[in-house]
Amino acid sequence: MKVSVECKEIEECDREFIKENFLRKFFKEKKELYHNYLDGTFEIIFDFKSPGELEFYKIRGDQRG
Repeated sequence: MKVSVECKEIEECDREFIKENFLRKFFKEKKELYHNYLDGTFEIIFDFKSPGELEFYKIRGDQRG
């Protein structure tokens, strides 16, 4: 799973705090995935971006074709 996070000031973003906070809340709701995360069969990748760099900013209109 990929988690993209927009940081107002990318250089000063407390990445470890954000990761820990996200993981604690995520696994509180998705307890069944915790053991998969621990054994490496479920991976969470964090991607920290500057303002305006998230993927959904680049999507134009309806993509259904």
